[in-house]
Amino acid sequence: ADPEHEVAMRALARSEMRVGQKEEARAVWEKLVEVHPNFANYTLLARAATQLVDDPDEAFALREQSALRALEVAEGDDRPGAYEQAASFYVIADRTPEAFALLEKGVEVEEDPVDVMYILARLHQGEGNAAEADAILEKASLARPDDPSAHRVLAAFRARAGDFERALESIERAVAIDPSDDQVKIQKAEILMELGFRQDRAGGAEEAREILVEVLDREPSNLFALVAHAKYRLGKNDPDEAVTELRRALEVRPDWAEASYLLGIALVAQEDYANGRVELARSLELDPNLLAAKGALAEVHFKLGEWQYAVERARDYLAARPDDQKARLLLAQSLVSAGYVEAAAAELGTIPPEDRTGEVLFALGRVGHARSEFKKARSFYEAANEKLPGNAEIIQSLMSLDRREDRMDESKARVDAALEADPESAQLYQLRGVLAFNEGRNEDAERDFRKAIEMAPADLAGYQRLARFYAVTGRLEETTQIYEAAIEAQPEAAQFHHFLGVLYELSGDPDRAIERYESAIRYGEGMPESRNNLAYLYADRGERLDRALDLAQEAKQMLPENASVSDTLGWVLFKRGVPSAAVSYLKDAETRTDPNDASIALIRFHLAQAHAAADEDTEALAALERSLESLEAQLEAAKAQGAGSEAEPEWAAEAREMHAKLKSQHAAAN
Repeated sequence: ADPEHEVAMRALARSEMRVGQKEEARAVWEKLVEVHPNFANYTLLARAATQLVDDPDEAFALREQSALRALEVAEGDDRPGAYEQAASFYVIADRTPEAFALLEKGVEVEEDPVDVMYILARLHQGEGNAAEADAILEKASLARPDDPSAHRVLAAFRARAGDFERALESIERAVAIDPSDDQVKIQKAEILMELGFRQDRAGGAEEAREILVEVLDREPSNLFALVAHAKYRLGKNDPDEAVTELRRALEVRPDWAEASYLLGIALVAQEDYANGRVELARSLELDPNLLAAKGALAEVHFKLGEWQYAVERARDYLAARPDDQKARLLLAQSLVSAGYVEAAAAELGTIPPEDRTGEVLFALGRVGHARSEFKKARSFYEAANEKLPGNAEIIQSLMSLDRREDRMDESKARVDAALEADPESAQLYQLRGVLAFNEGRNEDAERDFRKAIEMAPADLAGYQRLARFYAVTGRLEETTQIYEAAIEAQPEAAQFHHFLGVLYELSGDPDRAIERYESAIRYGEGMPESRNNLAYLYADRGERLDRALDLAQEAKQMLPENASVSDTLGWVLFKRGVPSAAVSYLKDAETRTDPNDASIALIRFHLAQAHAAADEDTEALAALERSLESLEAQLEAAKAQGAGSEAEPEWAAEAREMHAKLKSQHAAAN
């Protein structure tokens, strides 16, 4: 209808790339920049280059060409971004001298070179030339003493480097030149907040607030003042109002990296880690150099138990800030949790003994624990407990050792003492509930678990402990109710949606199970088990088979060694009418499954059906016989264990009928 429609051409190019049609995608991109030769399109082509071309040298050449063309055609506010993009390309390509040359030329030729100077200064800083970067911007401000923007850039650079006193001096010069400039006022307020909150400058934060309130009273829609005021609220531990202000700003300007970062921080302060992760990741998509977001995202991944992601982000952050001991500790803790004990020990070994905080001692205890060096682990845990009395994680780790060494009286005394010192700790009530349950005091355990939820309704661990308690004591309905209550407290807690899906599936309610699995996938990152279970349900019902195939393939990519995933993918392919492809996955599932596993009989029945549909009757009969043998063995074992006359699964009758038919056909043929 409109062969040169810009947005549609972009969408087509991206779609071609997604399905791996590189030549077609490249043709569309090249046509797009020919018809619409603007900064945005050349930028998109530069980013897509490595996906369009297999040869690395050719891909880099295309990326360089596109980045330089983007700079050539950029206009107005796009020009600084075009310079930064081209310079970044040279740095990534290990051609940093060319990046310096490009930016130095930009400073000479641009009518307003301030932003380019800022990029050049950042490049110097990134190369470890902080003094050179400061000198460039100082020189610019002296050469243009009446230009407030030059002083603003220098102030921003010094603030970014953590030199807030000199940053304040620079911004005061800009204020003196133009006291009516709201942007200058807001920048001064942000520097004052840093001095007030980070360096305890008396009155700094309140002076900043007065500036921001004055601006917002005159101009309530000033986005920069709104975001700065949200920073003030965060500094005052008021994340709820900060979230409101930041969402307002992002509604108007959704591509604002700093605002997304601050929103992520505010959501984390509300203990909404899942959404905090989304916003922090978004801020890094918008600005990959936002170092604070890398550090914050590593902490969020750690909180969510996403150890591998936490390791990657922490290492990324430490590459720029190798002296940040807090980040190194987080990296070590993540490595321990991910099972990389020796790597964790190496990281902790870089911290001198005199700098070992309670957190470091705890991490060293975890390393010793993982190495089965229990005496050493206890020594570190006890030292950590002295420095951080009442810390629930440390007490829980000591509980694990006490249980192993039959010293649970010490755990009880430790938890009771900690609760006496801090009777408002929900985590300690959880631990006391665990101790009660282990002693068979179920009423006490339930009371403490419920108390923990009452005290910390946003803490999902409390719900999880109580739900497990109900599950172990055979109270399936109450287990479901607790997970439902947890989702009311944290609607986007993907793992709880998954647990509910499992519970509804077990209780014979596939519709609600499907709903919960879909929610788990929507809110969670990855969630291969949810994808697998959902694909199986769709296939079993013969519904949404295209969606089921996508889900099963995604689960297989994430869990390539998992037998259940192979079974699901094979079952989906069988249902879609591709039995020959299904057979290979179902064989893989059978091979990977323990012969005593309860699922083996059904997997073999699936394999038999796929063989039969592929006209492989001999193989189908053999698979059916293995399936029925497994089923009989399971029924006999259940009977021997006192389970009585165990009912056969629904599919067993179909399997026996199919077996009789194939056996008859086989006899007739012979």
